[in-house]
Amino acid sequence: MVKSIGEWKAYKKSNGVGRANEVACQRAFLSAAISLQQRASKMGGNAVIGIKSDYDNQKTSSDTTYVCGSGTLMSAVALIGTVVRVEK
Repeated sequence: MVKSIGEWKAYKKSNGVGRANEVACQRAFLSAAISLQQRASKMGGNAVIGIKSDYDNQKTSSDTTYVCGSGTLMSAVALIGTVVRVEK
């Protein structure tokens, strides 16, 4: 049984100074994913499903890629997913 708790967005930035864009984007992605995980726990959920990239309010769904905005100082990633409670 799966109980939906709600949809949440995580937007995280990473310092890009002195880092390759790829590295800064990976750090921002990891921060956003951890943020979704923490939100799930805080809301009584134990999983986040249907995660999509939601950078600049344009949802993109992929099993292998995400959208990252990179500039000279910062890189940013936005993820959106549904927090659920999965019961056995």
